[in-house]
Amino acid sequence: MLISKRSFMVFAFATLAVACSGQSDSNNERNLIENANGYISGYVENGDFSGIAVISRSGDILVNASFGYADIESRSEINFHTSFHIASLSKTFTSAAIMHLVEDGSVSLDESLATYIPDFPDADRITIGHLLRHESGIPDYWTASDIGDISQRLISTDELILWLGKRPLEFVPGSQSRYSNSGYAVLAAVIERISGQPYHNYLAEHVYPPGALDQTREFRGHADAIGYQPSYEEAGIAPAPTYNPSFLLGAGSLESTPSDLIDWCNEFIRSHRNPDTKHLTYGWGLRKSGGRQWLEQSGRNPGYASHL
Repeated sequence: MLISKRSFMVFAFATLAVACSGQSDSNNERNLIENANGYISGYVENGDFSGIAVISRSGDILVNASFGYADIESRSEINFHTSFHIASLSKTFTSAAIMHLVEDGSVSLDESLATYIPDFPDADRITIGHLLRHESGIPDYWTASDIGDISQRLISTDELILWLGKRPLEFVPGSQSRYSNSGYAVLAAVIERISGQPYHNYLAEHVYPPGALDQTREFRGHADAIGYQPSYEEAGIAPAPTYNPSFLLGAGSLESTPSDLIDWCNEFIRSHRNPDTKHLTYGWGLRKSGGRQWLEQSGRNPGYASHL
């Protein structure tokens, strides 16, 4: 679960799904609920958290705790079906889309990017696998000197790819791993060129489980939850700066709800039961803690934070 601190951003959404076997114990569940509420309440009282925390085990919701407002001005309350910008959690959907194309034979992880986007600089040295594993060497767009300009205007996929290719690689593809939003934007372009569909349409038709995730869609700045962040001119918080999210394609371009993300996590668990499956971690982060192995992914953009 992610708690958003004043030093970064105030408005947050958090969800956690835990897969484990055995029957749940009612006393343990009560303790879990009390502990979760007690843990979060301190942050809420300090004004450091406004959002929702959800804990699920084997498909059953154990904790569904909402705090604060989706929009402070209108005082609209947060609930299980409130839509939030989920930022980099979008990468888990992009990787699933690529693996869908791998399974139907449309793409190979070992093929070079030149097969799909031949005009991208150094495309012959970068593979689809490099992009998935953050090994492409393509610089992250948040470090670009002109990101401020790009983030303020509507940009097409072709324009985005042209912009991403302007800076030289940071390292030889495959020699290192460095988190790159740009790499996942390139993957979204690959999905579009292979399928002939807009990225978000492809997700809805081929990646989302049938009849599910109907509240997961392209973020256009109109999610139910309004993003807020610290206001340093006055004590308290203020609406986060606005920007055009079109440049976030594939890397952070989705909005979703707690209910949809629990469904997405459960679908992921059903689809990838073998922890030794190599592509299990694509789009996710693999961690070890307390003697256990974890898969997680977080998302942060001005005014929002999420963690699954």
